[in-house]
Amino acid sequence: MTTSLLEVREYIRNFYVKYEEYIVLKFVLALISLLMINEQLGYMSQLNNMAAVLVVALVCSFMPKNFILFVGAGFVTLHLYEVSLECAIIALLVFLLMFLLYFRFSPDSVVLVIVTPMLFVLKIPYAAPLLAGLLANLCRGDGGLRGSDILSHYLYECECIHTGGIPGGVYDPAVP
Repeated sequence: MTTSLLEVREYIRNFYVKYEEYIVLKFVLALISLLMINEQLGYMSQLNNMAAVLVVALVCSFMPKNFILFVGAGFVTLHLYEVSLECAIIALLVFLLMFLLYFRFSPDSVVLVIVTPMLFVLKIPYAAPLLAGLLANLCRGDGGLRGSDILSHYLYECECIHTGGIPGGVYDPAVP
């Protein structure tokens, strides 16, 4: 029994040493993206808990990169559910459509899709085409950037409608 536990520990240690940089980069990417989602939306107080965000980012670091997108979409959908069920359903349908169509044909552009909204939040959207050219070929990056821009604008408009025109404002369920 002790020998098998030592073998498992040694396997985990070797795995971590072999892929340490990759795991740390995915953790940082997941953590920053989830913190930015919480900062921009932040309606559901359970998701704004730093411990929950750290645990989810840690889980994302050991999963494939696509999992970061699924978790980010889940966070956005849950935050929008706190605002209104209609916004959450629309966001879920758009995310589902994006996952089924876009990532079916270009699964290796996940990092570009995660980083592009971050660049928009940081007020440097013109770095997105540069990043698309560095991470992928130029033709594929243009379509993904246009699609993420349309999605971001539509979700922003939906959020403004349901929060009384104040993006990131306080939602009051008593006000229709």
